[in-house]
Amino acid sequence: MPVARRTDAVLLLVALVWGSSYLAAKTAAVALPVRAVLFARYAISVLAHEHSLPAPGCTHHGAETC
Repeated sequence: MPVARRTDAVLLLVALVWGSSYLAAKTAAVALPVRAVLFARYAISVLAHEHSLPAPGCTHHGAETC
């Protein structure tokens, strides 16, 4: 796949995820308190990105021995 098409596909995917998360948050805010929706969004984000943090005791990210 050419680089330009791949870039377009990634941008489209980001737009779809971004738009769907807005719609989901808007729908959830109607049924739940706003603070609960915000907490859930941040909690999901932390869990999704937890793997990108270095392990405790590692001096640099991506160490083979950690």
